[in-house]
Amino acid sequence: MNLFKKLFSPRVNENQMMIPYYRNIINAARNADFYSIGEIPDELDHRFDIITIIMALATLRLEEDGDKDQEMVYLTEIFIEDMDGQLRELGIGDMVVGKHIGRMMSALGGRLTIFRAALNENPPEPMLSEALKRNLYEGIEPSDQAIKWMVHQIIAMSARLKQINSADLIAGDDSWIKAA
Repeated sequence: MNLFKKLFSPRVNENQMMIPYYRNIINAARNADFYSIGEIPDELDHRFDIITIIMALATLRLEEDGDKDQEMVYLTEIFIEDMDGQLRELGIGDMVVGKHIGRMMSALGGRLTIFRAALNENPPEPMLSEALKRNLYEGIEPSDQAIKWMVHQIIAMSARLKQINSADLIAGDDSWIKAA
């Protein structure tokens, strides 16, 4: 009987608990300083890059707790749903949306890998600086000041995230968003 209930009952979207945290990730990515002080072009691809940077930091924060695997899955599901919707809104058809999502997930995975390693380095700045030049500033010649500012933002945001209980982050605490 339970199998039939699961199969034929309307699926409750379990990932909804992570929406406040995801909204804060998106709000953090809208910080105009990234585009002015950080010298990142305010273009679609670069906005996505900022979202993946912040999404990676937010995911790494949950990873630190060691018991938030399901929450990380939910957060990733919301990210995929949002990116899928954004792509469709841009007019990208069903045939290629999956490929784009795959590339986006690959980009997020790359950010997670590099930030996980860099934030455990002492000092993290050289590795983060190289990663930003390679991924965020690809084809752009930012000033040294802009790169240093972005590296500082990543380190500071990671530190602010660590200061907040993950339950509060999930519930929508947005005090970590402010620029340092």
